[in-house]
Amino acid sequence: MREFIVEATPEAYFGLLSVCAAGGLIALLGALYFSMRARRAEDLPTSRIRSAAQGYVELEGIVRLMPGPKIVAPLTHTPCVWWRYAIYERGGRDRDGTWTLVEEHASDDLFLLDDDSGACIVDAEGANVTPTRRWTWYGDFWKPRVGPKFGSGPWNAMTRPFKYVEELIHAGDPVYMLGWFRSQTTVAGTLDEAAEVGLLLAEWKRDKQKMALFDVNKDGQVDLKEWEAARRVALQQVRREQLQRATDPDLHVLCRPPDRRPYLIHSGTQEALIRRARGYALLAFLLGAALWLAAAWLLGVRGFA
Repeated sequence: MREFIVEATPEAYFGLLSVCAAGGLIALLGALYFSMRARRAEDLPTSRIRSAAQGYVELEGIVRLMPGPKIVAPLTHTPCVWWRYAIYERGGRDRDGTWTLVEEHASDDLFLLDDDSGACIVDAEGANVTPTRRWTWYGDFWKPRVGPKFGSGPWNAMTRPFKYVEELIHAGDPVYMLGWFRSQTTVAGTLDEAAEVGLLLAEWKRDKQKMALFDVNKDGQVDLKEWEAARRVALQQVRREQLQRATDPDLHVLCRPPDRRPYLIHSGTQEALIRRARGYALLAFLLGAALWLAAAWLLGVRGFA
């Protein structure tokens, strides 16, 4: 190896040196990020929903469904409170054998966090979510026709042209959260959810561009399944608008902070999050140190140190 470095061209030598130095810096910055994440979780006291202060808080509890339509993951049709999926095609347009992302979506449904002292509505938009369950499987079509049970395994991974990834948080799962907490109010009897959804859908029906967004199969018509998807989107929009003008002091909301502080939804306990963050920090530090030692060795081989 030493002879190879000594005889390498200047371009190859300095290229390898740059990779080691830059990679070491990135890894050490990653170690700092995960260390700060663990420290933030340790230092911020866990609040109870009933007595939580307004602003940036740490909460723990059990997630629940809100009243209304069930939340179902699109690919596996699994009931849940939150989902995210991605579909990849082997090679994509370039046909080079790598996986190319062709579609991804995340749930925008609201759900509840319950810690026995009370409940708050969670708007997961913009959150860094660690799911309870993650499936990866493969198939022959853009949308899966088999589930993870029949589509996983090394043979499918090597031979199928599409890869599916789906992540879920189930109702009843313990969850740790860092986010922006606010209490809002509502005047009894002034919120008619069904009526507002109907008015919003009627407005959308007059907007051809808006309706085209729900025409998933692009046949020029919004069928019953696509209309149900539109109704769900309208329901979530109405609920968010109602939250904005709410006036009931017993209505609590957790959402993305207005500043740059992290918004975390971690399926599991605070202790598990801290252990994971510390583990990542240690691995990143060791990687960064190894790369910088390699850079120092490269400098020494060519007499620069």
